[in-house]
Amino acid sequence: MEAIDFEALETALRRRTLQLAARLLEQQFNRDHSDYQGSSLPCACGRRARYVERRWKSFHSVVGELKLERAYYYCWECERGFCPRDRTWNGRHVALSGGCAHDRHRRGHGQLPGR
Repeated sequence: MEAIDFEALETALRRRTLQLAARLLEQQFNRDHSDYQGSSLPCACGRRARYVERRWKSFHSVVGELKLERAYYYCWECERGFCPRDRTWNGRHVALSGGCAHDRHRRGHGQLPGR
């Protein structure tokens, strides 16, 4: 009878569980279109930015990389675009979830976002 490689089994199960959790998080976030706030929003330049489309962003979380969709607005006056949802994630444009940022900070990789 062959010996079971528990470490390999645990590693494979952990990886699949995290992949499943990441897909579930993606589905939950991507079903929510509340970041669409109408056909136009105020731009930082004082003019109006118009809604263009939904755009994707890769986002690192403690369960793995997520591909999240957000409403995108573009201002033709100042030629800048933005996604309102980006402003709500840790208060600035980042590619780390709050949990991932805290984990990095705990391991000594820098300051927490927004601090």
